[in-house]
Amino acid sequence: MALLGETLIEQSYINQHQLDLALAEQKRTGELLGQILFDLGFISEDALNEATSTEDSVERVKLLDLNIEPEVLELIPVEFCKEKKVIPIAKDDYTLTLAMVDTFDVHAVDSIERRTNYQVKPVEASESEMIMAIDQFYSSQGEVEEIIQEGMKFAEESRKQIEKVGPLGAADLAEQAPIIRLIDKIITQAVAERATDIHIVPDEKLIRVLYRIDGILHPRQTPPLKLRDAIVSRIKIMSNLNIAERRVPQDGAVSFALGKRKVDLRVSVFPTVKGENVVMRILDKATLTLGLEKLGFNEEQRKEFNRLINLPYGIVLVTGPTGSGKTTTLYSALASIDAVSLNVHTIEDPVEYTLPVIRQSEVNVKAGFTFALGLRSLLRQDPDVILVGEIRDTETVQMAVRSALTGHLVLSTLHTNDAAGALPRLMDMGVEPFLVASSILGILAQRLVRIICPNCKESYEPTAEELDMLGLDELGRRKREIGLDTLDTFVVDQESIQRKSKKFSLYRGKGCSFCNNTGYKGRLGIFELITMNATLCDLAENKASIDQIRSSARKMGMGSMFEAGMEKVRLGVTTIDEVKRVTLMSELFL
Repeated sequence: MALLGETLIEQSYINQHQLDLALAEQKRTGELLGQILFDLGFISEDALNEATSTEDSVERVKLLDLNIEPEVLELIPVEFCKEKKVIPIAKDDYTLTLAMVDTFDVHAVDSIERRTNYQVKPVEASESEMIMAIDQFYSSQGEVEEIIQEGMKFAEESRKQIEKVGPLGAADLAEQAPIIRLIDKIITQAVAERATDIHIVPDEKLIRVLYRIDGILHPRQTPPLKLRDAIVSRIKIMSNLNIAERRVPQDGAVSFALGKRKVDLRVSVFPTVKGENVVMRILDKATLTLGLEKLGFNEEQRKEFNRLINLPYGIVLVTGPTGSGKTTTLYSALASIDAVSLNVHTIEDPVEYTLPVIRQSEVNVKAGFTFALGLRSLLRQDPDVILVGEIRDTETVQMAVRSALTGHLVLSTLHTNDAAGALPRLMDMGVEPFLVASSILGILAQRLVRIICPNCKESYEPTAEELDMLGLDELGRRKREIGLDTLDTFVVDQESIQRKSKKFSLYRGKGCSFCNNTGYKGRLGIFELITMNATLCDLAENKASIDQIRSSARKMGMGSMFEAGMEKVRLGVTTIDEVKRVTLMSELFL
């Protein structure tokens, strides 16, 4: 099984320290290495299955990344697929490619070959993906409508009771099978579509269900308004919230099972004039991509950020708006730190994903357990590395600075638009300038851009304006040389621009069923990184403006997020429109 460990290290699923710990545990217990790694939380089910399939020379597929033709699905009934945990994914003249949880189930293979007259080629898939794939590919809008109509029947029968006793009657309806199936369907479909959030929004005449996928909200089901109270009550019951309270916001959590796979949901219920608005944040560990090399850093940024997070003391900040991937970056930083040899603690609000070996704590404001109190108490736990989920007040930032100055490495997040804005922000929060200069090691700002769908990716000839944004045309070069701020100030040789545009292609997604006709599939980070040095420390101590700090950092080689995005455009990873959407356009003329 040593080969399995080497394979997992090569694929960046584990590091050498984690493997050594698992091997020591294997020597003590005699269990299989893969099972030990899974039990310790070092690898996910998908990672283990992928590594073992590599060893067994069995092809493995990610079902939710496939586009399966309807005529292929029609070959095998959905009931058989659910029973045997299989799904057909492709066919040619003689062969049917069959995804299976158990590729050694010869009875299922024989039965399908007799039924279809095709020779079956088995490939492996995880059980959790199989459950979602069968539901996603075999279900239809008609099925959802059928569930809704059944729920409407129950709603009509229970109408008088609901009017009489209010939310308690809605709770009874929420426990009926159609409502339970509807909520399960909404959650399962959202996970299958890689949504990060589910929005259930009450409107004048109906309820709107939206999924946030790759940072953009997409409309899905529209249940009738009569089911509003039952839907909200069902979610409240799942989340252990008070179904009778409709006047104040409530927060809860629920663990949703998809076969052996569990997905955590953070639930927020907020009262509006049209009814209670529900948002469910999906925390799916199977989709968590850890590892600095997987986040979108260029090689120079990755090496420098990795150097910073392996220093013995100081503060490293990650900045950006909500939903920009800060938590994933910090978790990836922790994954690259030797948490076996170091005492690593976190204080989060909430703990989004549990990490192996690392000690994680969750703030509880109602009980008085705040970031500041937790950080103060944590210093008595002999930590080497501390992750503070967010620096949001004066007391927390002062404790973070004190921790850094007394020999601890502190990783945290801060809400600023860019890296340069973090230093003035810290001083605005009450930290003395000389303490900022002496404690901060580096500041990383980031955004997430959507990746062009590989299934419908096409090339096109860029316009002169697009070439200018990429710095690839004569107009852009001359504009930057003389410091002009607009594209129309002078005229250039249009013929030379056309010649350049013919030599260079950009890419975009046409839109297909694989990407829900968006042209994008997945997201990747773009970054700007400031490493503190003597010059920047002097600027901080003298309370320099954001523009002065940014200008100095750029002179020392810091690239902006816009430039990082344009580099990914040149590589064919994303589009100019996407980079413009998530970055400050003023950066175009820096």
